[in-house]
Amino acid sequence: MGAATVMRPTSPPELAAHLVSTLLAPVPLAAALPIAIGWHAAGWYGGMWGVVPAVFTGILPYLHARRLRRAQAATVQAGGKPPRQVAVALVSLLIGVAALVIGQAPREVLAADVALLCILLVTAPITIRWDISYHAAVAAGAVVVCCLAYTVPLPGVTALIAGMVAVGWSRLRLGHHTTAEVVVGALVGAAVCGLSFAFLA
Repeated sequence: MGAATVMRPTSPPELAAHLVSTLLAPVPLAAALPIAIGWHAAGWYGGMWGVVPAVFTGILPYLHARRLRRAQAATVQAGGKPPRQVAVALVSLLIGVAALVIGQAPREVLAADVALLCILLVTAPITIRWDISYHAAVAAGAVVVCCLAYTVPLPGVTALIAGMVAVGWSRLRLGHHTTAEVVVGALVGAAVCGLSFAFLA
């Protein structure tokens, strides 16, 4: 966790920030992105393949993290993600990538999943020393991937950027990160996700 103080959502702005931070968290974005990219690339066939990374990249790591948090609820924890949580997420991601490769999934779906994997590989070592925002990284990465995969008109780009900015604002408003942690997280996510997706797709 950053230098900012964590606040409980009590006022309307904080409740709104909590809602944005939950709906546009890494798990729903990581689950929705491959499905959307797959559907765009190959219709229902690509969308069905997108379910594979949705499960292994988003849902399973989330369920494990939730179980781990419950088990550690009585223990005082330092900021940042526990190493075990990161390790399980990494293994789950790798299994998902392997399934896509073996099953010869559409290239765009594989590229989207690898892009998300690259975000974890880059941000995890950084957060050991500095808790940059993983929410901002995934949100920014998703925006870049959508812009690369789709022919997005200017209003669509504006809406995507607005969603990314809303995520950053929510993390600041809730006190989970500092401004620097959010900005650097977004820059890292956009660069890593964009480069890896463009290279593979």
